[in-house]
Order: sequence, then structure tokens, then C-alpha cells
Amino acid sequence: MPLGQASTADVDTQSVWSHASSSRGSTRITVALPGNTKLAIPIGPSMTISELQDEVLRRANIHKISVPEGDFTIRLESENGPIAFPEDAVVDVLDTHESGKLWLASTANNELIYIRWITPARALDFPVLSAIPTDRDPISRETSIYELKRIAANRVYSTGRFSEAALLPTFGVELFLTACPLHTTDEKETSLADLDCTGNLERPLDVFVIPVSGASADYDKSETLWGFESSHRGTAAFQTCLKVTMAEARNDDSDRHKRNLLKTLFKITHFPPALGSLYALVDENKLKPGPVAVLATCFRELALRIVPNRYFGYRIERALEGSRQIFAWLDSKCHEPSDDIDNPEAALVRFVEFKEITDDHVRDEYKVGKRCDIVEIEASGDPMSTSSSSVSRRKREIKVWTHSTCREDVRLLALAMWGYYDQHEDYYVDFRDNIADPLNDRRIPMVSPNEFSRLLSDANSNSRFRIIDPQDLQGYSSAITLSGKGYVSTFNILEGHVKDVRPVIWNAITGTEMLEPKYYETLPKSLEPLVKQRKLEGSWDLDDWEYAKDSKIDLISPQEAIVICFDLSYSMDNRLDESWAGASNSFRKMDETKQVFANVIARMLGYHLSNNYVGVVAFSDANKVEVTMELSRISIEFKDMMHQRKGEGFTALWDAISKAKDMLVAFKGKYPKTSLRIIALTDGEDNRSQTKPAELCKDLYDAEIVLDSLVVGSTSTTDLFKMSMHTGGYAFCPKSRLVLFQTFLLEPFLDISARPDIVRTPVVDYSTSSPKKPDMENIYEFPPCRPHPLERGSFVALSNAGRYFTTRTALESNTLRWSDTFSIGSGRAGKTFLSEISFILANEQSFLDVYVNERDMSFWKVIMEGPTSSPYENGVYAISVRLTEGFPQTPPLVRFLTPMLHPNITKHGRVCHTVFTSGWKDTYHVHTVLQYMYDLLKNPEPEDAVDELATLKFWTDQNTANVEIRKYVRTLPWEANKYN
Repeated sequence: MPLGQASTADVDTQSVWSHASSSRGSTRITVALPGNTKLAIPIGPSMTISELQDEVLRRANIHKISVPEGDFTIRLESENGPIAFPEDAVVDVLDTHESGKLWLASTANNELIYIRWITPARALDFPVLSAIPTDRDPISRETSIYELKRIAANRVYSTGRFSEAALLPTFGVELFLTACPLHTTDEKETSLADLDCTGNLERPLDVFVIPVSGASADYDKSETLWGFESSHRGTAAFQTCLKVTMAEARNDDSDRHKRNLLKTLFKITHFPPALGSLYALVDENKLKPGPVAVLATCFRELALRIVPNRYFGYRIERALEGSRQIFAWLDSKCHEPSDDIDNPEAALVRFVEFKEITDDHVRDEYKVGKRCDIVEIEASGDPMSTSSSSVSRRKREIKVWTHSTCREDVRLLALAMWGYYDQHEDYYVDFRDNIADPLNDRRIPMVSPNEFSRLLSDANSNSRFRIIDPQDLQGYSSAITLSGKGYVSTFNILEGHVKDVRPVIWNAITGTEMLEPKYYETLPKSLEPLVKQRKLEGSWDLDDWEYAKDSKIDLISPQEAIVICFDLSYSMDNRLDESWAGASNSFRKMDETKQVFANVIARMLGYHLSNNYVGVVAFSDANKVEVTMELSRISIEFKDMMHQRKGEGFTALWDAISKAKDMLVAFKGKYPKTSLRIIALTDGEDNRSQTKPAELCKDLYDAEIVLDSLVVGSTSTTDLFKMSMHTGGYAFCPKSRLVLFQTFLLEPFLDISARPDIVRTPVVDYSTSSPKKPDMENIYEFPPCRPHPLERGSFVALSNAGRYFTTRTALESNTLRWSDTFSIGSGRAGKTFLSEISFILANEQSFLDVYVNERDMSFWKVIMEGPTSSPYENGVYAISVRLTEGFPQTPPLVRFLTPMLHPNITKHGRVCHTVFTSGWKDTYHVHTVLQYMYDLLKNPEPEDAVDELATLKFWTDQNTANVEIRKYVRTLPWEANKYN
């Protein structure tokens, strides 16, 4: 029969076992029919599936073997496996050299069910649940829940269809429908048909999947049920914060907070079983293993997407160590003001109570305010026993009490939860009157790893989730702190019957511990080596209580502190000569320096360096060295602060730099991790300082302060450039306006972290030191940018990348390192990036060659030909592409490695385009971005420029601009084969 007909009907199956033995050019297979009758059927090399099916039925008829009436189809692998096409040759679909299995399936009577498998990972990988693809291989409605679990484990975790990593040995799955779990103890006999489940391609049956270990778990060790490995620190952090969340929900007198909490949890996870799980934990105030496993799996997937890998040591089993910040994020979202109308009758989770009717007393039992239904099911065992029972399968009458507004199929609830009936109440999820269309509800955008510092700050200023230094616990009756072994724990003061105060801490690893009387002294001492170790490994920020001592202070350590020394002496009012702009002009040193100052501030903000602190020292005479702006977070108000200032007096340059040095040293005492820098904007002619340059140079070197010198309109640079040489700074002495206005376009000048390793020279004898040779004496010679560590690695051609990384993933799936973060350690991200590789292969462009780093498939190099009929024609341009941890929610990081003159591309290859900001969509591919880059070479956008030099040429004279671009490329030739 046609395949299309077979795909819309349920199956009544008989197995066809194949046994191959080659004889005289044919192969014999053995067919087992009902009643264990077997037929030996020879097949030739050209026999089709349709002919095999006809031959089986013909021989069965000859031997008068009874087979069900109706149409049949052949399935591979299992009775629910892929449908074999009738026209295919048997030898093409069945391995006849090994024992295998075919299934002869009747298509009569019942329907098939199409399923959409949803895991916590898949729920986060798509903005709406309806976007998750349906499994194109349907299963029978007669499939039992037991068999459904086997199918789910195989299809979701073993076949490579989805992004989930393979299950560990002995691990299995738990299944849920949208409303309730599928965990009947009669799972071998209960089928999807018994539950009245249906599903087609347009409206599939949604089945939610959670991996579980298969081990028994109790309330004290619920983590033994988790379907993944977790470090002790991660397990403790997660369960401690879960208990705090449970307590907060229970302590709220109104149910509104609980409703907001559940709604926010769905908006963040898009996983309905998480709602029922949290509700059960809050309501029963116990860490029940099953619900905890559901929530742990969801939070682990969130952590893998939100927490930067460096914080959990690039090891996937440590991901939950960042769960405190995610709980704080959930809490903050829950308390955000909302325009949604709160409907007390629209609970997301409702109670349901079951009792088997064994006598008239149960039948007549009535509960005030509850709806009552009596349903009939067929099941074996006992209603409240989760172990095997000798009670045979038979019809049962179940009394069901629900909320008066219940519109759920109570028979489905009774059958799906048979054997797990609680002594009091069970729960089911009900979106009605709350979230109108959960399948198309858009998930709250996740915080990207680049923004995680904000979550660190938020968690440590949240009164519920901030972590308290053990030595400060005396002032608290309850708090989150660290145990002596470094586990995130709850701290409480318990009072006995005689008011004896007993301080205790609890975490999921060491349990409840009674603390010593002077715990505020002993705990910090026991933690000292652990804190030191975690600082070295880079994970201490997750639990650093220093952030939490005062919620009013700035909680994020600045990356860099910069003091700009601005020269306001008389000499700065001097005019520049004709060579400065190539013709007679009225430009003054002061005006040009003000332009540099304003552009430095504006571009730091444009590069999102808002966590840099900037101060300003304006100076002329020795008694006029003034702090115009104390060190503070950079803001747009700084940009024009020097605009109205005028020149006066002589030049106390060394005194000004010394003042800036004192400001930075004091700042370093508060923020010891911050880089320090001074930018001197001057004509270099000191004539009034009391500070001696030799002493100042040594002080700067000892304080590890970098001095960048920018001298305008003067050749008096000797001492200033000596200091820049010893401190590892830049030394600019531009001879033209053209070169001056390129300095503030240099990314390493704006952001010190973008520089290669800074080389400082010890001050041995200042008098004999040589000044640094000026940097960037023309527009073609400029300081380099720090390369990405993978930039010079080995690369695989795109056409081979998919096979290469698929093989490596199979061999190295257990370790998560930065170099392997996406290609090997994280199945989810790895699948995403492999998908991007496949997409480009399917949409190849002649102007692109793509290569993937052998160690990390998130880092690519692209060789792009310049567009024809453009000034970039005949050029070859190398581009780096880094897929971030947040991709595709966040765009890739793209940089041109080939220097060029372009209005929208900086000297160091940074691209100004809306596709990387407001124009990004999570449906875009890397292919989309590369097409934008090619179009940008073809059609520059000078109205949205980042390089004023290139823009000026484009606007004033297009022909001259084109000549300059070609000259620029010739001046800086690029060897494309460096990146092949």
C-alpha cells in the first residue's frame, strides 16, 4: 500500500527476523509469524520490500497460517521503527551479512501518533515551543508507556537526531505530558491509546523528557536520581538556593507570589514539568527526588548557556556552581512590575486527589468546594504502591477530586499517575486563563555570558540570595554562607525548648552541621586555603562575599582606571604650521587636543567600555595642577568637559602626571585587579614642575602604571617618550592632522585589554635610557591588536569540518575545556555549530572559503574575495568569526584580520553594522552575517561610519577614495595562504 496511507494508521505488528546466509547468489531470511511458525524465504539481490511482503503472505496462505486481515507495511529496527519504502530492494535497507530484524506491521484499525520530544535543552534552544520540530517517525497508539520510555531514550539521546549528549550506562528517562507526569506503575500494560492520546504532524503530542539515573534516591540524596554528573559544589549550590526559594514561597501569606514564581519559571524555562515540580516541593516542603531532578536538569541547561565557562573550570559537571546567580535572576524577574492582571482563580498548578472506590464510604465521600468525578480505568497493582504488586490487572473505579474550575481530562490524570497516588493531593499543570497559548508563548531572553557580571552583582545585592562572610554571621538568624568545606549552605539559628541558641548550617553534601560556639572565627580559618585555591582557578567570584558587604557600593571591579592629563598651558594655544593640514590653516594645538579628548571618551562609550573609570587632571603652572574630574565610571557627560577651557600659564607636565599617579595608586587600593593608565595630551614642553622626570619614571614603573603619550605640534618628546618606553605605553607624535585623527580610532589605545602583552623595561639608569621610537608615524603603520589565542591554530576546510568534529565528539564527549567547549564538551552548542557548518555547505558562495579551528569549532576563519566593480576588487580579505556561548540568541563576533581603509571597519577590523546590535535576529545564520560583510565591501555606508578618514574621502571625492583604498591594500599586502 502507499507509504502515505501507512503513516496515518496504527500498527498491529508481527516480527520478521532476518537471518542471512549466502547460497548460490541468493540470501535466505527467516520470517516468524504468529504462533511461532517460521518460514524460510529466499530473496534475490533485486527483490523489493513490496515483493518480500507479498511472498510472506503467499507462503503463509499456502501453509494455511492465519494472519490478520488488512494492509501491511515493513518497518526497520523495531515495530515502531522507520517505514521501508515498498519499491526499495531488501538488500539496500537490510544488512544481510548480520542478524537483523524486520517488522511486518498491519495498518488496519488504529492510528499512529506523531510526537514532539521536548527536553529542557530543546525548550531553551527555541524561542517558542511550537518551533521545535516534530519527530517525523510516528509510533503506534498501542505503544505502552514502558516502550515509549525506551523509544524516547533511543531517539532523543542515542540516535544523534537531537543535540543531547548520550545517556550514561544504566540511565533512563522520565516522561511528562503537558499536564502531568507519565509515571504509572502499570507502565508495561498502559498504552497511549488507553490515555486517549493523539497526535498528527500539524498538532503533535508533546512529550517532555527528563534523563534520570535509574538509581533509588531518598530525600537526603536526591541528586542520585539526576541524569547527569554534578560536582559537590554545584549540587550544594543548587539545592541550597532551591530551599531558599521554597521557603520564600511558603512564607508569603498570599498565593500571588507563588503564582508569579511559577509563571516566571515557565517564562524562563518553557518546561511545564518544572512548574509542577516546584509547586510540589513548595507545598510539601521536602526535597522530593523526582521534582528536584526535573528542576536540576532545567537549571543546569540554563547555567550552560548563561554562566561563562571559566567560572566552572570549563568542566560541564560543574555548571550548577553558578546556579545561585540564576535563582537570583529568577527571583528578580518574579518581582518585576507587570501589567498582567493577576487572577487568583487562574493557578498554573492545581491539586488533584485520587482514591480507588473500594466501598460505599469512598463512593459517597464529599469534599467542600471541590469538584468530584468517578472514572473507570484498567490497571494492575495498588494505587499508592510504587513497587511491584501481585494484584492483577482489572477494571478500577477511581474517585477524583479537583478544583471546581477543572477542565482537564481527569481520567487521563488518574491513569497516568496510577500507583503514585499521594495520601493527600497530587498536582497537574493548567495554563488556562493564565498563559493563553503556551506553545507560542515567547521565552524571556536569556542573559548572555558577556552580561554575567550583572548577575554576580544582582545576586550579591539580593537580600535572599546574597552570600554572607562567615565572620559576619553573628548578625543574622538565617542566611546563605559557605560551610567549612566550601559548599554553599543555609545558615540558621535554632532555638530549643529552653531557649538554647544553636547555630546550624545545611547543604546537600554534608547535611546538617551543628556549629561550634565561635563559628564566626573557625569557619573563616578553615576556608582560607579553599578561597585561595578558588581565586587561583578563577571561580571565586561566584561565591565572593566581598561583593555583598554593602549593597550600596559598586559591586563590579573596574577593568581599567585612566587619568587623562590635559595640557592647558599658553603654548597649547600656538597655531600649527602648514604641513599640519597640507595648506594654510588656523588650527591650534589646543583645539586639536580637545578633538582627541572628546573622541576618546565617545569611542570608549561606543565600545561599551562603561566599566572603565576615567579621571581628568588639567594643568598649566605648578600651582594650577587640578583634578578636574575624580575617577568615576565613564559617561557621555565627560565628552565636552574640556570644550570651554583656555590656555594659561607655563607647563608643569611632570607634576600633573605625578598627581594622576597618586590618584591611580589610591584607586588600586580599593580595586586591586584594575589596570592603571595615564594618557598625557600635551605638546611635551615641561618648564615648571617640581617633580623630576627620573623619579617620576621609576614611580610609574613601580606602580605598574602605563603612560601613553600623545604630543601635538612639538618635537619635545625625550623625557615623555622615555617614560612611555619604561612603562610599556604608546608614544605618539603625529606630524599631521591626518595621523592625529587616527589615534583615537585605534582599539588598543581605547581599551588596554586589546593590546598584546605589555612589555615594561626596568629603570636601571634613567639618564642613559633611550626614548621610545614614535608609534604610528603614518596612517599605514599602527600598533597591533591582541590576536585571539586560536587565530594562529590549525584549521579544517569547511567541507571536512562536519565529519571531523562528529568523529571527535564521539571520542571526546566527557570533557569540557575552552578549546573544546562547543565542539566536544557541550552537545547542545556543538550541534548548533555543526548545523551552521551544514547550512553554509548547503548555501555555498563562490567568494568565500571557510575554515574551522581544529580545537574549537566555535572559531572560524573566512577568506573573502573583494567584490567585483568595487575598490576592494582583486583583494583577498581574512575574517575571524567566533560563535559565542549565547549564539544564536546573540550574534557571532566578527573581525576583519586584513587591514583596510573602510568607513565601517576600524584599523583592527572591528565592524560597525546593525547586524551586530539592534538588527540581530536569532533566526540568522553565520552565512547571513558573511553576506552582510560582503555587501558592506561592495556598498560602504559612510553615513554610519566608524573611520573618519575613510568617510571624509568617500564624501569628498569618491574617485580619490577608491585610489586610496587600492593604495592601502597594496601597501599592506595580505598573504591569504596564512589562513589556509
